[in-house]
Amino acid sequence: MKRWQNLSLILKTSHLIPVLLFLIPVSVSAAPQPAKQSEADSKLQNLIRELEQNEALYQDLKLKVNEIYEQPPGNARPKWKVENRTEYSILVQGQKFREEETKAGQFRVMPQRNQKNQKFFIEGKDSTLSMFDGTTYRRFNETDYESVLAGGKRTQSKRGEVSDLPKRLDNFARPHMLLQLRYPYVPLSNYLSGQKAMVNYPGLPPYPQPFQVKVQIEGTGEIQGLKCTKVVIEQLNDSDVRFAKQIIWLAHERNLIPVKIITYRDQFSEEKPIEEAFIDEWQELGTGVWFPQKAHIDHYNFVLYKYNDTYELDWRRHLNVNQVTLHPEVQQQVFTKLNFPQGTTVRVRKDHKQSKYKVGEEEQKSAKKE
Repeated sequence: MKRWQNLSLILKTSHLIPVLLFLIPVSVSAAPQPAKQSEADSKLQNLIRELEQNEALYQDLKLKVNEIYEQPPGNARPKWKVENRTEYSILVQGQKFREEETKAGQFRVMPQRNQKNQKFFIEGKDSTLSMFDGTTYRRFNETDYESVLAGGKRTQSKRGEVSDLPKRLDNFARPHMLLQLRYPYVPLSNYLSGQKAMVNYPGLPPYPQPFQVKVQIEGTGEIQGLKCTKVVIEQLNDSDVRFAKQIIWLAHERNLIPVKIITYRDQFSEEKPIEEAFIDEWQELGTGVWFPQKAHIDHYNFVLYKYNDTYELDWRRHLNVNQVTLHPEVQQQVFTKLNFPQGTTVRVRKDHKQSKYKVGEEEQKSAKKE
């Protein structure tokens, strides 16, 4: 009788065995997840520390770069093409900098409605000198363009700025960010460290609120014969919705400088990149210290792809680094000396107050925020 009772108990509970067998592997497989996450985070932090060490090699430098802009590149649409050239001269000493930028050539303009004899591009020149001495930011901009309307008229302006708010330097002075023509204007190590690191970097950003990032290392690969670490960066808005993604290849034998960057904009396409950037040639400044010499950036036409399903280049930038000097001798007045020419309208900001004046006129007037 006891033997039959035991057999009955086994039969009643036997239907639970498959369930238990199913549950066991689930609980076991879920346990290592925090460890995997910790391992991935540890690798990222090690990479960021290594990047910081390499970025320190370029804190003090003198740099000359020229850029050729073509829209569209080549001879695809010769009647529609515009081309201009920009010369950059940059001097950096820690957080202090002096940057001269002169752009000349043709510039695309959008014609206005109900206006006759308008052009799709104009000839002109735009020069900017900006400097920061660690305390005060100074800037002078001078433009000279032909009028959008035909007739040979010119549009000219001279504007100056003096401010106690620090500004950030363009990415040209950072070899690790050379292929990033736009934001974020911070070192690559800060970019990979996330939103808080970008916000806390010295100087005012050119955008009101930096985006959030999710960074993942996806192993290694080879680009142009160089062993690289592949890093995927997702950019998210404040609602944790991704709006862009970048894939960056950091070259091990080139001080972890990115040799290739592919950028996707979700509004454009999640499969086709909107931008591709490459280092084409390198120069060795000293034993084991490298700097890009030539690079190019291709940008695809978002409008044509969205409305015509045509995938073609919109513009291309060719970058040529003509001169690089590490640890140059610097006279401190180069970060402070800026004489505004006669007729320049200068805006001044100091201690949360703003004013403006015109060089040649003594009276200063209060100025509203722009």
